[in-house]
Amino acid sequence: MSNTLLAEITAYIVKLTGEEGLEPSDHLFESGLLTSLDVLDMISHLENTYGVELTDEDVDIQQFGTIAGLYELVNQKSGERQRNVGV
Repeated sequence: MSNTLLAEITAYIVKLTGEEGLEPSDHLFESGLLTSLDVLDMISHLENTYGVELTDEDVDIQQFGTIAGLYELVNQKSGERQRNVGV
């Protein structure tokens, strides 16, 4: 995992939840740290910060349930964006 991207996503989740010491595999919804309303904030943050476009299919518990899932989603979407613009 890219340490920078992982650290940025972790910092955002810490800011959103106020919870320190989160691990990439921690279940954010199952543990009650995030609610469905937080998903809207996360979508907006990820799209604006990383220039990715998220679809309804992207927003599922596998991707949004852990920091590692968010990291993988942003990585995947960033790669798709680069291929689409010919980078």
